[in-house]
Amino acid sequence: VGRLLGLVPGTRIGKVQSVLDPLFRSRFRCGESSGMLWGTGRTDADGFPLLEVHHLEKPPSFSVGQAVLTEGGDGVFPRGCMAGHILEMPGEKTPHAIVRSAVRTGTLRQVILLEDMTKEALARIEEGAR
Repeated sequence: VGRLLGLVPGTRIGKVQSVLDPLFRSRFRCGESSGMLWGTGRTDADGFPLLEVHHLEKPPSFSVGQAVLTEGGDGVFPRGCMAGHILEMPGEKTPHAIVRSAVRTGTLRQVILLEDMTKEALARIEEGAR
């Protein structure tokens, strides 16, 4: 759905960048293909955000309807999170494949914030539990 860009120092208040942001970026994998998902700032008629596929290493090996997952390794999203499904293949309408987000952001009531903790922080937590 998005990522935390940063916290206001000394608070638990921060800015979240959602898939609706045209500057949204995430590494993805779909079948044998991988590349980047870019936010477009657009939604479909049902309110689902639309993302564009960029930076494919070779011609796409995916097809319409296929699931798109985060690839991980970018330090932003863990591997295997559902990003959406291929809606359109590149062609006459668009030079990029279009992904329909798996989540309609306008209907969310709750979100879970995942925090990637360093090994040192995890060690301190484990030490405190003993």
